[in-house]
Amino acid sequence: MFKKKHILLLAVCGTTLLPLYGDPRQAPVTHAEWARLMLNAMDLGDALPPQARASTLFSTLSWKEALLFPADQYARSEGARLSQVGPRRVLAAETDLASAWYPLTIIQPGDYRVRLRLQGNPDEPCVVDIVNREDGSPVASFPALPTADGSWREAGRIHLDPGLYYAKVDLRGAGLLERVELTPPCLVPVEPLGGWKGTALLYTDDVAVTLLRATMLEHELPPGDWSEEIPASRFVSATPDVQLAAGGTDGAAFLTADSRGLAAHVIVDVPEHGVYTLYSYGLQGAGQSWQADGCAKSVVCPFAGGENPRPEWRPVLTREFSAGRHSVSVTLAEGAAVARLRIERKRDDAEAYLATLARLGFDAGASGPISRDRAIDALAFLRKRASERAGSFCGDVTPQGGSQYATAQGQAIGGGGLGAPPGGGGTPPGGGGPPGGGGPPGGGGPPGGGPPPPLPPQDVASPTTPTPVT
Repeated sequence: MFKKKHILLLAVCGTTLLPLYGDPRQAPVTHAEWARLMLNAMDLGDALPPQARASTLFSTLSWKEALLFPADQYARSEGARLSQVGPRRVLAAETDLASAWYPLTIIQPGDYRVRLRLQGNPDEPCVVDIVNREDGSPVASFPALPTADGSWREAGRIHLDPGLYYAKVDLRGAGLLERVELTPPCLVPVEPLGGWKGTALLYTDDVAVTLLRATMLEHELPPGDWSEEIPASRFVSATPDVQLAAGGTDGAAFLTADSRGLAAHVIVDVPEHGVYTLYSYGLQGAGQSWQADGCAKSVVCPFAGGENPRPEWRPVLTREFSAGRHSVSVTLAEGAAVARLRIERKRDDAEAYLATLARLGFDAGASGPISRDRAIDALAFLRKRASERAGSFCGDVTPQGGSQYATAQGQAIGGGGLGAPPGGGGTPPGGGGPPGGGGPPGGGGPPGGGPPPPLPPQDVASPTTPTPVT
């Protein structure tokens, strides 16, 4: 009797455990597993150890906080040893030079700040090199000056495109390195709408949101209930003596740069918190760099087909804005031009993300937990889009002549000029504005120089409180 009951109990337990352990293809996908799978699909997973905690995976994708390395957490070193007294610090061994490499995984392009806690003689600078992890090619190099008390010292800022890098620190003489920090710009976090949640089940809308953010396709979201078009005449030059000239067939002012480049800014008022896309109408020329609130940044690469094509609308930056006033600035390289700027609120609910992803080529299905097979299919979409995106980056846009910018010029470009869109078009993708519409009558404030209007405190888009690497 006991034997029969024992066998029956084993049979019931086996039936219960089979979906969990018998067929892994039926096991649900969690947030932690999805984060790891996403990094692998983007060829960034090898940068993290197989035993990396879920918090490390999430922070790598979201990049909401600074990446802080204790000095002894280097990936490799040459000529270095660790101090035996007090904090674990790196110093030179028998030679007067020590090098330590710290791994960096960059998901989104932007200007990153490198800081060090470095104690030593201020007259003996160390060197920080940012190198490509795949081939060891140098990306940037800047000196790092030690302080007598080992306080934080900013080494420099560097524009990095997505990829794998090392921050290589060369110590000289009696320098003692205690911390290395990489602070991100205001990035769009690659995370679900409610954030990453460890062992939570993966839903279809989680997949849609993370895929669109990882591939920088949020500008494809459908338009919301508000937009505004801003003519170039409302921009203010970054140099006080520059006046924005009129040009084109309808006399509208526009921004265009000669070989020295051009920088300008404008203030926009956003009615309520939400996701917004900035579109510019003009010529990409030798490249453009756009920035919102002095933090969020996007680069439009140079036109690679020879002479400039006819002007067109293009999305230049998508991010979350709080209600209120925001500063938008642009740096134009030679041949680049802007006639109008359009800011458009996007629908950012789960249904909008699911519908947009389906329109772009992957239908995740109705809102709810996603099957493992469907999640694997989603990774194929991510891998394809990430591969296509890899060739679209071009570093930063730095006009010839550095900080010296040209005046805005009023020359006609492309036959009809920038004041009149060819064929009466000129509506941004997804935009609801009238075809060929110019800016609002009156064009806002007067063109010309002068400092930008003062801005009230803005919401912090990406907190940068240093946290230890796990």
